[in-house]
Amino acid sequence: MRFRSGNRLRLIKDFALTLARMMPSKPVGDMVAAFFFAYQRLSPTEHLQLQQKISKVESTEMGDRVMELTNPWIEAGKEQGRQEGLQEGRQEGLQEGRQQGEVELVLRQLSRRFGAISASQEKSIRKLPLATIETLGEALLEFSSTADLARWLRLHK
Repeated sequence: MRFRSGNRLRLIKDFALTLARMMPSKPVGDMVAAFFFAYQRLSPTEHLQLQQKISKVESTEMGDRVMELTNPWIEAGKEQGRQEGLQEGRQEGLQEGRQQGEVELVLRQLSRRFGAISASQEKSIRKLPLATIETLGEALLEFSSTADLARWLRLHK
């Protein structure tokens, strides 16, 4: 069904109010609302307009009942939050993986160049931020002994 935006919003608002007045059980109300809203998708602008219209409902109790229904703006907010969380998690995972890889590379280079390094030096290297680890990776090419490493670590803590 195609409606003009104003008519669509009125239809959706009236539907939500009618459903809230009927007071079906929560699972039934959510199922009916989800079915209806699956066919009446709203743009972000329409979501905002609908929220404003529902907030002007005659009673706060009725507005609260409408807002408890599974509805598009709640679902859209959940989906947006889920997507943002996934993206943030990916970024953190990539950053952490890159840092671990850099640490392991620097430790292997130091081990190959000087043999085993002390546990405290390894611990200090593992605590360094990524940019500092990258700097260490370049600086170690000029080290002639583990004393140079110890001096560099003291300067860059």
